[in-house]
Amino acid sequence: MTVRNFAAAINVQTAPALLPAGVLCMGKGHDIIGLKKRGMGMKRFRLREKLIIIIGIMISVVSLAFMIWLTASQKAQMQDEVLEKARVMTREMDAVWKFMAINQDRINYNDEGEYEFKGLYCAIVGKSVGALFSQDSDYIFHYTSLNPRNPLDSPDDFEAGAMRYLAEHAGRADYGDVVDYEGRRVYRYVSELLMEESCLDCHGGPAGEIDETGYPKEGLEPGEVVGAISIIIPMETYDADLRSNIFSGFFFFICLMIAVSAGLYVAVSVLVLNPLSRLQAGVARMAEDHGNVRVEEMKNHSEISELVRCFNEMSRELNAVYENLENQVAGRTRELTDLNRVLEQKQQQLEKVNRSLTEENRSKSDFLAVMTHELRTPLTSTILFTEMLLETDLAENEAGADIVRRIRDNTEHLLNTINNTLNLFRLETSAEEMALEVMDIVDVVSALEERVSPIFAKRGVGFEIDAALNVPLFVADSEMIFHILENLLSNAGKFTQEGGLVRLVVRYREEERRIEIRVEDNGIGIAREDQDRIFDKFIQSDRSVARRYGGSGLGLTLVKKWTELHGGDVSVESVPGAGSVFTVRIPSDLSVPGGKKIVESDR
Repeated sequence: MTVRNFAAAINVQTAPALLPAGVLCMGKGHDIIGLKKRGMGMKRFRLREKLIIIIGIMISVVSLAFMIWLTASQKAQMQDEVLEKARVMTREMDAVWKFMAINQDRINYNDEGEYEFKGLYCAIVGKSVGALFSQDSDYIFHYTSLNPRNPLDSPDDFEAGAMRYLAEHAGRADYGDVVDYEGRRVYRYVSELLMEESCLDCHGGPAGEIDETGYPKEGLEPGEVVGAISIIIPMETYDADLRSNIFSGFFFFICLMIAVSAGLYVAVSVLVLNPLSRLQAGVARMAEDHGNVRVEEMKNHSEISELVRCFNEMSRELNAVYENLENQVAGRTRELTDLNRVLEQKQQQLEKVNRSLTEENRSKSDFLAVMTHELRTPLTSTILFTEMLLETDLAENEAGADIVRRIRDNTEHLLNTINNTLNLFRLETSAEEMALEVMDIVDVVSALEERVSPIFAKRGVGFEIDAALNVPLFVADSEMIFHILENLLSNAGKFTQEGGLVRLVVRYREEERRIEIRVEDNGIGIAREDQDRIFDKFIQSDRSVARRYGGSGLGLTLVKKWTELHGGDVSVESVPGAGSVFTVRIPSDLSVPGGKKIVESDR
């Protein structure tokens, strides 16, 4: 017997005495063979694969987050750059405007100091400079106002909206946004133009007066908004730079993440995975070498080195356990062999006793059968002779007839006792076989009525039958059902005084699929403490009652056993002095020997 075969035979309670503490701590409920099977069944690089998957997921998540951040920051930086460029250009245009305003007198006065308007004023110069800028680039400059003097200076929807926005937000002097313009992505910028002292000659008061340019004055005050500078900047170059910056930044980040992950993987492999793989290989060899395995200790791996040291210590302890266990296996094997030998002897003794009991049981059965036959034959003849005597002239002699009737009644009682004893013996020895057949309860009730009606009439006890019409045909042993009802009716008539009444009630409980038979009487009743034991053998509710009414105490026992053979049950309800009700419930869906079940349509 090997260690592996003996492992299953060792009692769990003896394990702590056989194994060292270190081995038990290693894994209660886990055997080394199981470790080997589980270890060999696992993938070799499962932990490595998990590490690679985790690193890949981390790279993907961090890269996605970086891509979102980089795109948002580059877009914000691009818009800031375009906005700053638009502001610079606006300041340059404003400088041109101011230059013209400052030098207006020089332009319009000749050398003699006489005023001569040349038609060169701020608005003309600003628009001209803007047009020159637009000719040499894709930029578009436009001076506009909500109340323009020239219809060409009328604002478009974006410019009008921007000027209204600036008017509603007093703290803002400019507004810009990236929009689609004539099928292109552009940056549109609008900056306010404020009224200055030099502009009052044309735009000041009084309002409505025609200025020197031929337009009516607006009557504006210094600091009021007179119009706006609108600049349109194409975004193609900026979008290309944005894509280039995003690609180069993301590419650099991915390369950096891959380099860091590779370094991390190499470090984890050297410091953790490789030592664990060697330790796993040692565990897998442990089952084959019976614990005599040693893993080389590693340097510069503090936690792993401690784990390897504990593993080697455990391996030494297991090796010692295996060596000691082999000796114990041999001893236990001898003990089991001796125990098997003793068990074989006991088994032979039991077989001998069983054979003896079987012989005794057979002899008892033969004896009971012979004695029952020898007793029943003369008793039956005695009953017949008493009936014949009662029909002769002896019946005129009242005293003699009474003696004969007593002989007949006692003989019938003795015969019933013998029959009940024989039936009970058959039931308890499993010799009783049920003859299941389709039966009609009406036939049984009719036969019972013919049997018990004369007996009840002699005793002065009334007898009624109440059988429902919906009781179906059902499968049962009709002879057993007959004896069940006969014993219950006999019991009820025996304990019902003259003038009393016995009722036989038959009902069908469709929801329970049961035949319910009740035997009701208004006799002496049964005490509550006796109702639970009256179905036991040789038990009657009261010894005084037994002496007065007779009986062996087997009738109700047979009723219960015959009912249970059918899969039914019997119960009693009784009030002392008011009578008793015995209820028998038999299933209506038993199968005949061929397997067929009776249904209501069979009736």
